Amino acid sequence: MTTTVFCASRLLAVLLLAALSGCAALPHNTQSDPRDPFERSNRAVFKFNDSLDRAIARPAARAYVRVVPRPIRTGLDNVLQNASYPRVIVSQLLQGKLAETGRDTGRLLVNTIMGLGGLFDVATDIGLDRHDEDFGQTLGVWGVTGDPYLVLPLFGPSSPRDAAW
Repeated sequence: MTTTVFCASRLLAVLLLAALSGCAALPHNTQSDPRDPFERSNRAVFKFNDSLDRAIARPAARAYVRVVPRPIRTGLDNVLQNASYPRVIVSQLLQGKLAETGRDTGRLLVNTIMGLGGLFDVATDIGLDRHDEDFGQTLGVWGVTGDPYLVLPLFGPSSPRDAAW
């Protein structure tokens, strides 16, 4: 379910990027830089993201912090991290990091079983530290070079390689 929502949100971001690129413009007397092929759309998307952040995201985040007690916020964050951890494990496996894959599979199991579905981060307490791997890093290990700077709607700065997952 989480992966489907994540993929759908990435697709939405790419569609918004395509839509916003049509109304993008460089400041007056500025020429396009061939090293930055997405500059026009990046500027438009940045402006969109900034406006959305100021109008909706920032006030909502402040209200969330005021209303929801810290232990509940921490538990929710733990559950969401635990739910996304299979992505980390698959990325490690694809990078050939077999020892980390094993440790992080153990981390996922410990937090899922003993941490009540990830509500509590029991694994860190027993020495299984959290790692952050993604498919963009996997593509980098496989030799896919860094790409131009890209600003995604709702997600912010990225690159085409990192936006793949």
